[in-house]
Amino acid sequence: MSMRTTDTLDEGRVIFREPEPDNKESSNQVQVTDPVCGMDVDPNSHSAELLDHGGTRYYFCSRDCKDKFERDPEKFITAI
Repeated sequence: MSMRTTDTLDEGRVIFREPEPDNKESSNQVQVTDPVCGMDVDPNSHSAELLDHGGTRYYFCSRDCKDKFERDPEKFITAI
């Protein structure tokens, strides 16, 4: 039987989250590399920033890295 955790929001709504798997290796998590800082990014994370450029989707660890990429994408694309 699967258990879910609950959170109650200030507005009185209840949200449900499935528990994290105990074995991270078997959870099929995919990591991509932020082209600006080199940090690993989970593309499925709600906090991941993304940008489509030249037919390719790039993921960023933060808005700051995304902004740096947008200012001069060729600088970071050639570094990959």
